Amino acid sequence: MVRKNGEYLGSKVFDLKRDAESYERKLLEENADGIDVRQASRKLSEYVSDFHEYRVLMNRVSEATRETDVHLFKRVPTWFLNLRLKDVKTHHVERVLAEDAREHNRKEGGIIRYRTTLSAFFTYLMDNRQIITRNPARRAAIPGA
Repeated sequence: MVRKNGEYLGSKVFDLKRDAESYERKLLEENADGIDVRQASRKLSEYVSDFHEYRVLMNRVSEATRETDVHLFKRVPTWFLNLRLKDVKTHHVERVLAEDAREHNRKEGGIIRYRTTLSAFFTYLMDNRQIITRNPARRAAIPGA
């Protein structure tokens, strides 16, 4: 049985001690990151339309920004959208930015705009959906900068 600060995290029986320790470490890491494990197990693609709807309903950004964001999400690679939310790391975002820059010969300003859109998406998942506690796009390096 795994507990943290008195809160029950999970329980499982293993034949090998190292498997049990790995399971415990995984549960503690997920809890430490503040991840809502059930919702964070869903693919990124499942949240994109919610993000766009939220931006329209809350009217927090201009129509031009919303249109740009929709266009930019069409460029996001399928492999990235198929990642589970809890598995997304900064290096994944950096890879997306680098691939886009290389394939479309993007300048630094375009890459920064792309990162800003991805950051807004993850901020939405942090602040409004409260599924994650960190934004993997925030610290992503700009390729070639």
